[in-house]
Amino acid sequence: MNLPYRYLGIFCLVAFLAAGAWWVWQTIDLHFFKAKPSEARQTPNPKEYELLLADLQRWQKELSSAYQKASSSEEKERIEHDAEQILHHILPSMMDCWLGTEYDFNGTAEKPGSGKLACGYFVSTILQDAAFRVNRFTLAQQASENILRSMISSNYCELSIGQSYPSFLEMMAEKKPGIYLIGLDSHVGFLVKNQQEFYFYHSSKWKDRGVVKENGREAFGLKQSNWRMLGSLTEDPKLIQTWLKNQVVKVRTS
Repeated sequence: MNLPYRYLGIFCLVAFLAAGAWWVWQTIDLHFFKAKPSEARQTPNPKEYELLLADLQRWQKELSSAYQKASSSEEKERIEHDAEQILHHILPSMMDCWLGTEYDFNGTAEKPGSGKLACGYFVSTILQDAAFRVNRFTLAQQASENILRSMISSNYCELSIGQSYPSFLEMMAEKKPGIYLIGLDSHVGFLVKNQQEFYFYHSSKWKDRGVVKENGREAFGLKQSNWRMLGSLTEDPKLIQTWLKNQVVKVRTS
């Protein structure tokens, strides 16, 4: 007579443990395996990208024409300042259009969402589409140091090796707002700096996340790199003049 009750008790215990295990698994799945809202993959926006390219190319053509006609150094400096502000305003919006594009080490996508994209090609495609006359294939295939030195004068590039991340953050806090190229141990991307903080735009190889925008204080790739080269795209007058004069950027390969 006691046997059925004993089995009933065991059955209830097993059912209770199974329910508890299911609840724990769901909790772990929710908190550790599912993407957080801020990490959810965004949707690339090729239509907005085309509009931005047309707008930027129009500005480049108008400013280039005005620069050629400028009769004084003061007028040229004013046009250079205007060009810097246009690039500072439009480049981040162009980068936003690529968010959600998938990463691949050999990816060479030409437009947002049209395929997969390596980190070097994200940088070189943005620059080429921003009306810099640079071969995106040749540039993308270079080491990050050569990418930076191809685009930016040495006076506007700085290299740090073994710098702690808190020290790097302090350095960035002192930088002027603008668009920067950042080269890492085996990676490259953009930093967009405003008055309060900065963001890391890159085609991320970590967790195969693709093109992402990360707060600079939390960016894993920036933190982990021992080697960092930083260069200002919008502060280098020689690069701005190259853009205004529609000159070819010679890619450094060694």
